[in-house]
Order: sequence, then structure tokens, then C-alpha cells
Amino acid sequence: GQARGAYFDVQDRSTLLAHLEEMLRPRQYEILAARTQERAGIFELKGGRNINQPIDLNMPVGVRHPTAAAASYVIRLVQDAKVQATVELEGGEGLELRLTDDGRRLEHVPFQGEERARAEVVDPAGPNRRVLLRAHLPVRTVRQMPGPGEKPQTVPAVRFFLSVENAEPTRFSPRPAEAWVQIQPLRRDAGAEKGVPAGEPYVFYDLRFRAGDPVPVLVCEALGWPDTANQAEIKLWCKFHRTASDPRGELTVERFLREGSLQLASLPEMTFRIKEEADAKRQFHVVKILVEDGRRGPPRAKIEIVPPPRRVAHQYFGTTGRADHSLFYPIEDAGRVGAYTVRITPLERLADQAITLDKPFVIQVPEKEVAAAP
Repeated sequence: GQARGAYFDVQDRSTLLAHLEEMLRPRQYEILAARTQERAGIFELKGGRNINQPIDLNMPVGVRHPTAAAASYVIRLVQDAKVQATVELEGGEGLELRLTDDGRRLEHVPFQGEERARAEVVDPAGPNRRVLLRAHLPVRTVRQMPGPGEKPQTVPAVRFFLSVENAEPTRFSPRPAEAWVQIQPLRRDAGAEKGVPAGEPYVFYDLRFRAGDPVPVLVCEALGWPDTANQAEIKLWCKFHRTASDPRGELTVERFLREGSLQLASLPEMTFRIKEEADAKRQFHVVKILVEDGRRGPPRAKIEIVPPPRRVAHQYFGTTGRADHSLFYPIEDAGRVGAYTVRITPLERLADQAITLDKPFVIQVPEKEVAAAP
């Protein structure tokens, strides 16, 4: 590479020494809360010690993110405050930035991942923004799940990883606000031109991001993956803003319980019912939303409650059109759940103006399992 230098017109020795000291001083950066412009809570990744001073370049640190909601932060060079980058964090991200050779910009280090398919698409909500969607190497594993009795049962599973990245890799990649992923198991026999469906499709819309990645990586774990399925067809819709829900499909748990059942004009063949119960060990207050779809086929509606539960389980009964959605809240929250908001969003509404693939990804699923997942 080329050597870089600087010319200083200095009149005395002290001025020259000051310039040299400035040039030789280690470059440092700081992280500010964008709203207040005050230093964010920073800590060492090893040991967790708080840091209350500028940070040397090449020293990784953690941010004490005080809220469950996303918040903006400014990362800037101490020696030149104009060299800065704004990011939005929710928790769990692992951003990596570098100072350009000319010292004028902070750029994001492009994400490296063992990919199996990719597509660069336009965001319909912002035509000037292009997004890189990638499917990465899936992992076949087994999951220990509660059985009918006290003894756990072993269930085969496949974890899929889908990244959503700014098509300009040196720029920040925000997490999508919502996504719908549909994964169809396929069986492709030797010599066959393409795979055929092996079981029912899996649907994922509860956002789960892999921790520590510099860009958003969605994790979709397909429990009970068919033994004969050696391929997967993946469809994806995502947005950087939430879809406005159907007004009739947004109501409190208490009101839903009073009404007993619900139908939406946008989903006339579907009936939604609700009930509450405690789990067997009385650790959770469970809200169950039961769905019957006269059209049958794959799921067509996103079911959620705000604030979100501690955990959620979606159970689909093949092509019968039935589905049970169980949302688990701590038992001590039972008296407050009635005021929480149920949201039902049709897939058709979510898919409108969403980032999506022109054609589904079709990827291979590894034959070998890795260690059991907890």
C-alpha cells in the first residue's frame, strides 16, 4: 500500500512536539446515546468492568442497553467527532466497524457466513434501499422436549439461519420489525430433477435473532423435521416497520374473552377463539388462541399478544385448518394479562409492500446431526 503523511507548517519546537504527540496518540472512540448525546453505559467484554472513558480502537466493548425497545447510538472518533456512525440496537448484536484508510469514515465490516443461497432485492417501502437476503448452512440436531410424563423425549430438528443485510455491506443493517418465514421440507431422490413435499410447511413469525452477529440473522428451528427430507424450500417476507393490524383484529384479552369468538372480514373463513388456563406446574398463566380455517392449507394469520409472553408455542394440525397458539406469561402476571392486546394480522396484509424473494430459496439439509440442543 501507499504510505500516508502530513505536512505541518510549524514555527517553533513546542508546536511541532504538540503535532507529533497528537499523531502518535492512540486513536480512540466513544459511544453516545443518540437522544441525549451522553455517553452510553460501556463495559469490558472480559470481566464486565465498567468503562467511563474513551475506548482505544481495536478494543471490543459491550453496551448496557437499558430498554427492551430499540434505541439509537452514535459511535464516533474522539480525535475527530465528524467521523461517526449511527446504529440502532435492541440487544444481542455484535457489530464490527473499521476506520477507513483515509481516517474519514467508520464502515461496517461485511458479514461472513457459510451461505447456501442469496438474492439482492428492493425494499418496496423504500425503493432506494436494496437488501441482501441469504440462507446459510442449516444445522440438523435433536431437541430434548417435555414428554407426556416426566421423562423428556428426543425430537429431530433443523435450525435454519436467514440473514437480512444492507446490500451496501459497509453500511448499518437494522433488524426487521417483523418477518414471516415459511419452510417446506422436500425429499429429492437421486436422479430426480427437483424435490417433492415431505410433510407440512413450517411457519415462523416470532422473531428470534442469533446473538453476536454483525447483521440480523433470523433463527428458525423446525421441530420434528421429517427423516426423509433432505432439502428445504424457503419463502420469506419481512419489513423494517410493523404492519398496521386489522382494526377488528386488535383487541384486549379481556374483551376477546367476553366476546368468546372472533371473525375478520379479511379472513372470512377463519374463526378465532380464546381461553385462559394455568400450566400443569402452575408456573405460567397461559392464553390459548384456537383457530379454525375453513379453507384449510398453510397458516394465513399471525397471532401475537403485546406485551410479548415469556414463551410461545404454535401447534398446527396439518391440512385440517386447525391451529392452537399458546402464550405463556409468569403466573404472577395473571391479573394484568386481561389488559394486554391481542393482534391478528393476515399474511396477505403483512406481505403487502414487504421485502421478499422473487423465487423461493431451495437448499440442501445436512444429513448428519450435531449435539443435542437444550
